[in-house]
Amino acid sequence: MLTSYSKQGSGIKNTVNQSASNCLGAFDQKKDGNDGFTGNTTQGNIGIKDTGYLNKTNYFDGYEYGAFVGEDDLLDLSGNGEADDPGWIFAAKIDFNEDGTGNTTTGKIENNGQTLEFAESLIELEFDSGSGMTSGTWTYTPPETNPQGLIDVLGANKFFDQAAVIFKSAREYAIYNFTLADLGLDPVVGTEDTNYRFSGTWDMSGTLKTPNGKNPAGLSNVSLWLRDPDFVTTSSQPTPNTVPTPGTVFLFGAGLFGLGAMRKRTLWG
Repeated sequence: MLTSYSKQGSGIKNTVNQSASNCLGAFDQKKDGNDGFTGNTTQGNIGIKDTGYLNKTNYFDGYEYGAFVGEDDLLDLSGNGEADDPGWIFAAKIDFNEDGTGNTTTGKIENNGQTLEFAESLIELEFDSGSGMTSGTWTYTPPETNPQGLIDVLGANKFFDQAAVIFKSAREYAIYNFTLADLGLDPVVGTEDTNYRFSGTWDMSGTLKTPNGKNPAGLSNVSLWLRDPDFVTTSSQPTPNTVPTPGTVFLFGAGLFGLGAMRKRTLWG
């Protein structure tokens, strides 16, 4: 659940009560299988068809072309002349220990001769006391603006109006999709537009269960994926654009996990 957002530097905090736009699951990881919810850097982690979990086709009921993606949303990211790529970019995955501490795996984007990594330290997650790691609060603070390196690596100047968050507890997992459009917000454009800061609450106690199906299961890991709105290119040749909710969940917005400078380095933080 998103409870507040603000444009960085504005000093204006907007209070909201916004749940996810769409959801998928809960799935059974042992039965369904997956690739650990991470991206595939052998093809750049830029959202190419069948590279990384959310870009798998014919896998999600109701979504033939990838998670939350319709035919009109597909992009030509592989350069094969066909708009057949879902466009989801793996950003980060946090595996939690029994004491609530976490170990983060970050995504890496490789494209246009550039390599960028997402930072580990831009999201704060806390568990509610006595919740058994089934609920808590979150805060996301990206850098104030995106760098030129983000344009260089993606070949686009309009960023991340959708986010998908995967929650896994025991062997069950659920996927939640958020869009800035549902908040009436525009995606961040270029290197001077200001990013948003978001905060809110999450609660999976009524969604993800232990294997006996009777009790809430503590959070095992959470993964974040991002998707560009229409991949407007710097050459002014745009490609086609992209695009039951239980409980309360994360939301991440435009400019998520703000990206760092050109060439390989971790992103801001």
